Amino acid sequence: TMRYLSTISDSKNIGASGSITYAEPLSKVSQITARYSVNYSGQDSDRETWNYGEDSKYMYGELDPRLSNFQTSDYLTHSVGPGFRYSKERNTLVANVNYQYSTLNGDIQSAQSQRIKRSYNDFTYFLMGNFNINQQNSIRLFVMSYTNNPRIQQLQNILNISNARNVSRGNENLNPAYSHRVNFHYNNTNLEKGRTFMWMFSFNATQNYISSSIYTDPTLINEQLKDEGLNYTPTQYSTYDNVDGYLGLYTQLSYGTPLNFMKCNFNIMAGVNYSRTP
Repeated sequence: TMRYLSTISDSKNIGASGSITYAEPLSKVSQITARYSVNYSGQDSDRETWNYGEDSKYMYGELDPRLSNFQTSDYLTHSVGPGFRYSKERNTLVANVNYQYSTLNGDIQSAQSQRIKRSYNDFTYFLMGNFNINQQNSIRLFVMSYTNNPRIQQLQNILNISNARNVSRGNENLNPAYSHRVNFHYNNTNLEKGRTFMWMFSFNATQNYISSSIYTDPTLINEQLKDEGLNYTPTQYSTYDNVDGYLGLYTQLSYGTPLNFMKCNFNIMAGVNYSRTP
C-alpha cells in the first residue's frame, strides 16, 4: 500500500562560554597561571512526520509517532588547571594541563522515550612554543590534546525507521574520542637575497574515534534487531562504535627566490597528505 508522508524538521542551537585566568610572576621572564573555563551548548531538534495514507493531496493527515521525534540536549563542560609561561627576546613557551568535566542531559520523545544522562572526566594538555634561533631561522610548535564527546543522537538506543530499508540507532556505551595533535612550522628567511624556505608538518591521532558501523549481511542484521519486533529484514543497519586507529598526516614545503633577470619572484610549493579512518 502506498503512503503519502510529509516531514517537517526544525533545529535550534545555543552556546555560551567564559574563562578566568590568574597569573603570578616567577621572574621577569616567567609566570605561573591558573585558569578556569566553562562552556555550554544546547540543542533542540524536532522532526514531525505526517502520514496522509492514500491522500495524494496531503489534506488529511495524522502525526506518525514512529517516524517523529523530539530531542533536547544540554552539554556543560568545566575545565580547570595550572599553566606556565616563559617569554624572552622573541622566544615564547606556554604550557597548560587541564582537568575537564563534562555532563550531558538529554531527552528523546517519540513512539518510545529515553532520558540520557552522561558525565565524562578527562585530562587535556597544551604546549606552544615560538623560537627565534637567529634573524633568519624560526620555529613554531603546537602540541595539544582535546576530546570529542558523543552527541545525543549517537547515544540514543531507539531504532530509527524513518527509512524502512536503512534503519539505524545509537550506542549508549560510547566513550568520548580523545585526540592528540602536533603542528610544526619552520621558516628560513634571507632578507639580503630575498629568499624564503618554509616547512610545515601536522600530525593527528585519535583514540576511541567515534565511527559508523554499517551492517548489510541479513544474518547479522537480524541478530542486531532480534528484539525490535520488525516483520521484515532491512537492507542496511547502522550504528556507532569506538575504534582506535584514526591517523592524519600532512606536510608541506615551499621555496621562493627572486629572478632578477626577469624582475619577478619564483615560488614553488609541494605537499603530501595522508589520512586513515577506521
